[in-house]
Amino acid sequence: MLVLNVQDFRFVWNTVSADGTVTRTSKNMFGVSEIRLAKTTVSEEVAMVKKLIDQLSDRRYSMRVSAEKELRKVAGPYQEILKTRLESGNAEARIRLKRVLAFLTKQDQNAKALYDILTDVKGAKIRGDSPNLKIIGKFYGSDLELRRKGIVRIVRQNGDPSIAAAKFAPGFVATEKQPSRFYTPAMKTADFETGKGGMRMRIGDDISLAYAYLGCRLMCEPSKSGKKHDNRVEIDGYDVQGRSPGKSGVCLDQDYDSPKYKGRFRVNFCMPGQPGLNAKTNRVGTYLQMINVPRTIVLEAYNSDDECVGICEAIESTSFVGIESEHLISYVRVTTNHYLVASGDTELDNDFAVDDLTFAEPRRDLTSGYDAEFAVTMARGDVLRCRDIEFVDDKIKLVGCTVLNRDMEVAANEVLSIVTPKSKQKTRNTTNNAFVRTQDGSVLAIKKIGEQAIVDFPSYELKKEKICGVWGAKTLCRYANRKDYKSGKQIVVFPTLRLLVDRIEIADDKVSWGQSKSTITKQSMEKFEDIDDPKHEKTYALSDSPTIWFKAPQKTAPGLGMIRLTDKQRLVLGKGYFQLSELSRDAVTIRFGDDKISLPMTQVRSIIFPQLQK
Repeated sequence: MLVLNVQDFRFVWNTVSADGTVTRTSKNMFGVSEIRLAKTTVSEEVAMVKKLIDQLSDRRYSMRVSAEKELRKVAGPYQEILKTRLESGNAEARIRLKRVLAFLTKQDQNAKALYDILTDVKGAKIRGDSPNLKIIGKFYGSDLELRRKGIVRIVRQNGDPSIAAAKFAPGFVATEKQPSRFYTPAMKTADFETGKGGMRMRIGDDISLAYAYLGCRLMCEPSKSGKKHDNRVEIDGYDVQGRSPGKSGVCLDQDYDSPKYKGRFRVNFCMPGQPGLNAKTNRVGTYLQMINVPRTIVLEAYNSDDECVGICEAIESTSFVGIESEHLISYVRVTTNHYLVASGDTELDNDFAVDDLTFAEPRRDLTSGYDAEFAVTMARGDVLRCRDIEFVDDKIKLVGCTVLNRDMEVAANEVLSIVTPKSKQKTRNTTNNAFVRTQDGSVLAIKKIGEQAIVDFPSYELKKEKICGVWGAKTLCRYANRKDYKSGKQIVVFPTLRLLVDRIEIADDKVSWGQSKSTITKQSMEKFEDIDDPKHEKTYALSDSPTIWFKAPQKTAPGLGMIRLTDKQRLVLGKGYFQLSELSRDAVTIRFGDDKISLPMTQVRSIIFPQLQK
């Protein structure tokens, strides 16, 4: 993702009629809001189809045979062009053309060309292409030329990208009865009927990347058994009673030693057209169908730290489920309701389908990186990849920057975040029992908690009144529903079940509460007493504790930075918080009060730098 200063960006835009007529017009980027580019251009494909038709009359027999064979492969979206040429050429050419048309009609009547899509400043969408698209601009003082092959999407940027996120009330909102709030023109929707460019989906199609152009990747999580699966998400004929009729999405397990359909349906959000660039959203919804056993599946939303930031249960055989969260959502999973399935199997079988997936426009995830390269996000929005980084005074040197194919120096105050390569990250060995979230948004590992929490790194005692929540090192952080925080009670969060408790006792490495003081809250479970689960009344070891919220967690204040460590800790950076003291290619030094702590860069996942407030 790059931001270029372009003074005058003009380009040729081709529109192609059904009979193959190409009309060329001149466009200026000042009248354009967005251009989404297909892998190939329609005008070039039309020219190739016309050339192949001409070759059907070639004097060489081998060329005529080859042309007919090639037309069967590529001419599906351009059958109208073939029809206009049925009366031209010699007798043999007409016979071959009729054979091609008969084959294409039988094979797929819904094949469509993949056009580039131009959106003008008024919102109108125009199909066409720009084969020789070229952008020349200034990139941090250097001349840079980009050609069509290296471009996926062009967006006209209005003003600087906002650093501060929108304000929301704490927690999430689960929605089961207002799907119309989710299916709006501003939302992205995958209906599993059509894909990019209006291409019709067919039963059996692998659609793992079919909707990457909208901003999502679809996958099937493998079994917990550790067995290697060749899993994918494909189109199926289930007619989920959602907004669109017909097809839907299912998980397919191609390991035929186990049931054919098996797995947890997962959606990872990405930047539109860039499946390798992770992104986040704050609203997502879909229709779920469990044909034989209703009310056993849920939609779970997670942030980039793998914390569960929202959950919504399917309450009928076919249900809409939606989640809005102040904590941005990196991915969602469809899985079984752990507390309604006696077997405890969190994988889904062949009675399960997903349809009409909808989500808000994804935004860049500053904590997402690459396997072998550093990811550097600039304050104005560029995302740069490089082999290594070096820090010299007030500058950062990007070694082997892939954009310029050379080293590049940028001012340190122009950098928004740095993410280290996954291949270089190593987790620090610890013996911590739990994690706590503080009022400023830091997440710290602790050994024990009473009136004070004993923090492992940096080593100090944290007053309990500065703690918002705590969860065991062996469990998952789960956020509560927005209305729970308004109750004034303390909240215990299990998967799909929350307890509102008057008082929670925590002493050293034990957690307990009284069941008689609790209020049960759940999306659709009317009778808690029907569930024989003693976990809700017993004392927990701190390391196994569910998430407990003493008060509502607050978002990190705008302008503050954050260091994410490989052991799941998060340190808020800024005046009055942790201070970033020194930075080198090998280590990061943090100042906390009068103490300085040095960490190897291999233990750092990402650094978001504090920003000066305007």
